[in-house]
Amino acid sequence: MNLNNSKFYLWKANQLLRENKLSEAIIYYQKAIDINPCSAWSYYGMANAYAEQGEQEKAIDIYRRAVNINPDSAWFQHSLGKALLEIGSVDAALESSRRSIELNNEYYEFFHQLGKTLFVIGNISEAIKCYHSGIKLYSNSARLYYSLAIALETIGNFRESITYFQKVIQLQPNFHSAYNKLRENKLKLAPVASSTEKYIICKGKAGLGNRLYTLSHAIKYAKQMNRKLIVEWNDCYYSSHPDKNVFYDYFHLINLDSSYRNSYDIPDYKKLSVAPLMWKKHLTKPTNAVLHGRLLWKLKDEYYGQRATIVTSKKYAEDIVVFTAHNPPLIQENLLEHVRLQPNLEKIIDEFVINYFSSKVVGLHVRWTDKKPNQKIDILFDLVDSILDKEFNVKIYIATDNIEIIDKFQKKYGNLVIFRQKWFPASSGETLHHAHQKRPVEEIFFDALIGMFLLSRCNYLIYQDNSSFSHISACYSIAPKVNITSW
Repeated sequence: MNLNNSKFYLWKANQLLRENKLSEAIIYYQKAIDINPCSAWSYYGMANAYAEQGEQEKAIDIYRRAVNINPDSAWFQHSLGKALLEIGSVDAALESSRRSIELNNEYYEFFHQLGKTLFVIGNISEAIKCYHSGIKLYSNSARLYYSLAIALETIGNFRESITYFQKVIQLQPNFHSAYNKLRENKLKLAPVASSTEKYIICKGKAGLGNRLYTLSHAIKYAKQMNRKLIVEWNDCYYSSHPDKNVFYDYFHLINLDSSYRNSYDIPDYKKLSVAPLMWKKHLTKPTNAVLHGRLLWKLKDEYYGQRATIVTSKKYAEDIVVFTAHNPPLIQENLLEHVRLQPNLEKIIDEFVINYFSSKVVGLHVRWTDKKPNQKIDILFDLVDSILDKEFNVKIYIATDNIEIIDKFQKKYGNLVIFRQKWFPASSGETLHHAHQKRPVEEIFFDALIGMFLLSRCNYLIYQDNSSFSHISACYSIAPKVNITSW
């Protein structure tokens, strides 16, 4: 093949673009353009490469060169409109997207893009019409149905949006955001009880799993008793800053009356009645400053031995009640309906899934330092083997607190094993969960949280039965119930 041929360079550049070798692709597109400056497809390919790199303004300039050469290409107009919308040039984006459909009204994605542009400018009804037009052309695009469902949700049509979020999940079971939106829209149709100016403060205690177990009960009580919920994890267990409440850095609550984030945000909290009484003068303090052992008060002798938490089966007249617990039973539906990761964490998880979960994935949790499993590790190998025997092209994602576990699985399964790079203790006798003298507690908590929710995104989940952390992964798992098992 003649290397001076512009078509060869264009072919080579397109191949590199498909392999996501963007910088190399740009070089070859430029070679093609140097030989044939009128090659519209060379400009178009180069613009696509720059767009993939996030250089939208440069991409727009090059898309326009392609359009100048061939103004009748629907694809050129579509991609130009998409890039213009990315930088907020809505009017120009709208013009290009409309033009793409004028040139070719038989491709669903052109209608999808026009709908997204109309949605941005607030023309929701026209956006919905575009989405429906796209679906008539192609009825198997999960993202098109998702855009339609979001638009319907925006105008308050929750019943219809629920139908389309369900369709998204049917088409793409790993579409995590659709599960969240489906739950939220179902809750919006549920009757909302009127609230009173009474509060429940859920104090953090022990590890991440236990805290979420405890929160599931606090949510139940808040709903039953019409109390505003405040979640307060300010005990330095996951923060090096004294008294910092880290809960809302990582989670947010939905469909609950939770307008305050800290106990000191409650208006005139010092004047209000509190149960248990021992919290009256120490309401803003963390649990580890006032609790001894499990639930015993240690600051004032006259309170020693009293429970430092309300009993959730009892109704209290006090304005503020405080709840904390150690390994209560998990109320799964309360977490699923009301507790979400913050969007920045969801994005990190989504990116990992896109990059590493390209095939079906078996998720494993192995806690091997401060709480070893009840079963031998061979049981876990057998469970994994049983899945590999019936599934083709399966990866194994491992969340663990011990690097020796990673080594064991890599020796047996080789490059099928996926794990997220993080810090591990030097030996199996050293606990990860209390390694704050060697690593910042924020980093340890962040890694644990990401691991917990990556497990929930696997197609199969084998969770450790004696670990509350593991049960939370199972709680949020998108895998079918038949694909979730404990060991």
